[in-house]
Amino acid sequence: MPFQSKKEKLVLSIADREMLQRISHARSEEYRRVERAR
Repeated sequence: MPFQSKKEKLVLSIADREMLQRISHARSEEYRRVERAR
């Protein structure tokens, strides 16, 4: 049986989601920041 997380699902606003998507597609951002955004 797979591990089930006890944490609540993360809820993001549309603005937060857009910012994270923009960071994840940016070529000039730091690698670790892009990975965290994904």
